[in-house]
Amino acid sequence: MNGLMRFLVFGLTLSVGAGSLIAQESRLAGRLDSATQRRVEQLIGSALADELPTEPLVDKALEGASKGAPGDQIVQAVARLLADIQVARSILGGEADDYELLAGAGAVRAGASAERIETVVLSRPNMSSLVPLAVLTDLVALGVPPGTAASAVLALTESGASDAELDNLLRNVSSDIQAGYPPVQATAIRSGSPSIVPPPGGVLPPAVGIPPVAAPVRDQ
Repeated sequence: MNGLMRFLVFGLTLSVGAGSLIAQESRLAGRLDSATQRRVEQLIGSALADELPTEPLVDKALEGASKGAPGDQIVQAVARLLADIQVARSILGGEADDYELLAGAGAVRAGASAERIETVVLSRPNMSSLVPLAVLTDLVALGVPPGTAASAVLALTESGASDAELDNLLRNVSSDIQAGYPPVQATAIRSGSPSIVPPPGGVLPPAVGIPPVAAPVRDQ
């Protein structure tokens, strides 16, 4: 996916299905102190009861253990991730698969509003929301404000852009930022916004594979 889904920096991997609590316990055994393991298992049990993916929660706990984080900090990180996944489920609905839920959780954590996330998802009926939400999250990680990132992604999805074109948006914005352009400006121009003028002394190179978009990008 060409570096998409910066939310995977969480150290998450997904398995098919939620998995059993016993299986998760076996992965945690010996990696956490007994009190921390018990609290993490309670969170995993809550996820199982709601039919939410549990592997990301285990991976988050193991990530903290590998870094030598205190037990309370590990539990808090797992609880935050579970809360983000729960919010993503409330936005995306019961039909969303585990990967879409994780992408949605990443967008929530990045600061995108529920309304913006839902609008992006609804702009692609009968299509996966994985890539649009992943691109939104990655744009925020590059320094683009959540509102601008959501507007840019929405502008492309509403124009019928493919996953590859969304990927191109991310790659182009990333390259422009590395070249010294401000994140908001690069995102606005690459998504087709005519409202932001390039800085004196040059213009951005032509965007690759991104259809023109008439609506400007605005924060809310």
